[in-house]
Amino acid sequence: IKSETVVETFIARIKEVNPILNCVVDERFEEALKDAREVDSLLEKGTKTERELERDTPYLGVPFTTKDCIAVKGINIGPGATSDWPYLSGSSLNALRVGVTGMCHTSGLYCRRNIKAHEDGTAIAAMKQAGAIPLALTNVSEACMWWESNNLVHGRTNNPYNTHRIVGGSSG
Repeated sequence: IKSETVVETFIARIKEVNPILNCVVDERFEEALKDAREVDSLLEKGTKTERELERDTPYLGVPFTTKDCIAVKGINIGPGATSDWPYLSGSSLNALRVGVTGMCHTSGLYCRRNIKAHEDGTAIAAMKQAGAIPLALTNVSEACMWWESNNLVHGRTNNPYNTHRIVGGSSG
């Protein structure tokens, strides 16, 4: 299976469920697809042995999401953005349309609603170095301090089994 196919599948699922669950608050889908194509190209060229790939890039081509409290450099939002963000709504959408570069980095705090990450955090840099592909940021509780993912920036994340209940954790 190609990395691009895996990433496309994850993107499709996020677009399908996020309007109901409100778990993804920012994304880098185009960049992730580009990264996946580069992985597929690397594998097709065969320039690295299987052992080298295992040793150097154990997560090669694997997409992942991370919390909104972890810095991930990423997208450029503003005039001319290619998407009308059909799977984001309300304050999530407004937070993204501030016209600055980088993925949101709010930690669920209203006072950080316009803060964007311009560099990758240490954990993200390590994951990328290992070949993983950052896909999106997930919702968090305010300052990542509560037992439900609900904040004034992105709203509440809903439980996938019963949307009238909370998701039950600090990550949306």
